[in-house]
Amino acid sequence: TVKSNFITVKWDATATEEFPTAGYRIFWHTGDLSNFNPSDDNADAVNSTYVQSNTAAGTEITHTFAVPVFDKDVYIRIQAMNTLGDGSALSDQVKVHTYANNAPAFEPAGDITVSLKPFDKKEYEFTVSDPDGHKIAGYCTFAGGSDAATSSQIGNKVTVSIDAAKASPGTYKAVISVKDEYDLTGSLTITYTILPNTPPAVVKTIGNMVIGKGESVTLDLNEYFTDADGEKLKFTAESTESSIADFGIVDNTFG
Repeated sequence: TVKSNFITVKWDATATEEFPTAGYRIFWHTGDLSNFNPSDDNADAVNSTYVQSNTAAGTEITHTFAVPVFDKDVYIRIQAMNTLGDGSALSDQVKVHTYANNAPAFEPAGDITVSLKPFDKKEYEFTVSDPDGHKIAGYCTFAGGSDAATSSQIGNKVTVSIDAAKASPGTYKAVISVKDEYDLTGSLTITYTILPNTPPAVVKTIGNMVIGKGESVTLDLNEYFTDADGEKLKFTAESTESSIADFGIVDNTFG
């Protein structure tokens, strides 16, 4: 049976009375092995793996091994070996077909497109895995596109952080890439747009007021100003006659 480039072979153990079976040699090749002889001078051109065994005759043996070829026919024959290193006749040939290699994947999957206000912060966490069961070759590589995007990795968990305040308005791409042990790359792209900072706007004017001596007036400044970005506003006030009017701003209230 085959999963990706992992081949699982099953056979019944053999035995001899004088010199018991010590193990088995599995020969495999992408070319036909019908006429293959392990004693031939060119036998080294055929791949082999050795499986040590002291299993009783008739017992089923299972062995899984990986071959570095994808989407290819693979021919297999097995030989029993005794304790002196003598080999039996080869088994009948079996042909299997490996599958194509799949790139490492990110979960959640799929590219991301996001817009951020100039003070926004976003964080995304991904789990890296390989659908074929291959090893991940080291750490993910990361290209942030700007100083706003950074990444960190612990094991197979990757976190991408975007701090919009650390880059100018514009559209950028952050790309995370990872390779499997056969050098196939899987990538995920986060396209992020940092919006320009919008200045506060006046939504209501403060009309002229007549205030008598000893009287006071308070104004909720949130009724007079707004910010399209949703940022917290800071207010200042000035007076042309500070000796006449005493005022201050507390919690966006002017009075």
